[in-house]
Amino acid sequence: MLPNHLTSRIARTVYAAVSTWNNDCADMQPMPSWDETSPAIRELVETRVRRVLSDARASDSTFHNEWVAEMSGKGWTHAKVYDDRRKTDPLMAPFHLLPYEHQSKERLFRAAALSLSRI
Repeated sequence: MLPNHLTSRIARTVYAAVSTWNNDCADMQPMPSWDETSPAIRELVETRVRRVLSDARASDSTFHNEWVAEMSGKGWTHAKVYDDRRKTDPLMAPFHLLPYEHQSKERLFRAAALSLSRI
């Protein structure tokens, strides 16, 4: 397990890579910069980085489906439109049903976290 300060640095860099991919995809909602995002989102990214690093052999779909289960437990549901107030998100679906761009975003997250943990 990496020290917290390294996990935080990896999370920040992974978030930057994922947000760049996300923001370059025309049909995806733009993501704010790391400094502009909420502390809750930063903690979620750090938690996901720790999870990826704890089980490097788990698949991209495993991590996504765990996220869906966690968010369902917090009251989030699938809908065509993201709505923070209503807790709806089009990504609340099985990994294999996500559009290519979103599957790629999940793969990028995992690959970047694993790569940076080895530096």
